[in-house]
Amino acid sequence: MFIGQYAGSTVEEKKLALAGVSLASPVEQCLLVGCSLIFAQGGGPLYGRYLGKHDEKTSRRIIGNTFSMDVLLGIVMAIVLPLICDPLLVLLDILYNFCYATNNLMRGEGAAMFSCTLMIISAVMNIISDFILLKILGIGVSGAAYSTIIAYTCAVSFGLWFFISKRSAVSVRCSDLIPDWKLVCNMMNVGLSGMVIGLANGILSIACNQFILHFSPYPAESAETTAAIAASGSLVRMQFFMFIPVNSIAHGVVALIAYCRGAALYKRFMSALKVCFIGQFVVSLVVGVLCFIFAEQLAGLFNDDPDFIAIFSKGLRYMSVGVWLCPCACSLYPGLQAIGQGFSSAFVLLNRSCLSIIIVQFVMCYYRKDYWGVFMAYPIAEALSAVVACCFFLYWRKDMEGVNLPVVDN
Repeated sequence: MFIGQYAGSTVEEKKLALAGVSLASPVEQCLLVGCSLIFAQGGGPLYGRYLGKHDEKTSRRIIGNTFSMDVLLGIVMAIVLPLICDPLLVLLDILYNFCYATNNLMRGEGAAMFSCTLMIISAVMNIISDFILLKILGIGVSGAAYSTIIAYTCAVSFGLWFFISKRSAVSVRCSDLIPDWKLVCNMMNVGLSGMVIGLANGILSIACNQFILHFSPYPAESAETTAAIAASGSLVRMQFFMFIPVNSIAHGVVALIAYCRGAALYKRFMSALKVCFIGQFVVSLVVGVLCFIFAEQLAGLFNDDPDFIAIFSKGLRYMSVGVWLCPCACSLYPGLQAIGQGFSSAFVLLNRSCLSIIIVQFVMCYYRKDYWGVFMAYPIAEALSAVVACCFFLYWRKDMEGVNLPVVDN
């Protein structure tokens, strides 16, 4: 929103800046978000599961190994990213890793207030820095990158303070930082769905941009096509924003159900999943209605260009129609994470966030011969992903209920 409002002196410059960010965002989503979340979201549920088993030693090892793998990932990115990206991304990636790792580990032990505080620090500092660097100092698009680094630095400092000050459930020792490759593989298995979040958004952005460029009835350099690309990229961001409250409930419940899984509390496990589904359904329904009603006002937050507002608002209404179906997939994937079915969890989330949308977008664009199929595909894809999620739930239901496991006296 700050880029669409302040990155330029005219409406046309701001629209071009927003379109540029829409074209470049897949790099951030795939490389930074996708790679960072595989250990961040893999460590949290695994940590909660072993806390439920009262296995303090393994719990410590999980925290230590999560930090170690984040450092190794940061080193790898520091070598690879300068070859293809601006050096600014190197610092951004290392801070991103630690920010999400500490946040997910906090949730893993049930420290919800500390986890929430960390994300609030990151969000507030990002907003303040964006306003100062883009609006007051007029640095431009690069100011958004600098503000992100400032926000992540503050969040990482708070996260490391939480674990160093011994406010966590276990105290990490230096020996726990030595990689245990069996644990690392388990974390990667559980964290696949986390990686999918980043990869899906990046892949979806690329697909949407290509569909618009290929099926647009206007030249690629025209104002109409530029507005459509800017609107599409903003809608992908808007989808992610609409997903935040739903995903927050999933992140909140995964620590609880992972603990219940480790403690063999299977009835409580299923009850927590039901509460998760109901909460997500109510939230998604409210968010969908609000977005449908205030589509034009939300479009104006991104850019004031009339073409952009017309395309964005209509596309947002298409997206809002089916958003109430997203709890079918979004309440299932944390349950699959908690029982160690990382691949199934990742596929359910990938199908909902990316695969179904791209398939339906291609079919609709192909038969309509215009780019509106990109926007009209969202409700159909949401229904398709809900059907797939229900099939996965029926397949893994007995495992989640503990029927296929040895009976444990609670």
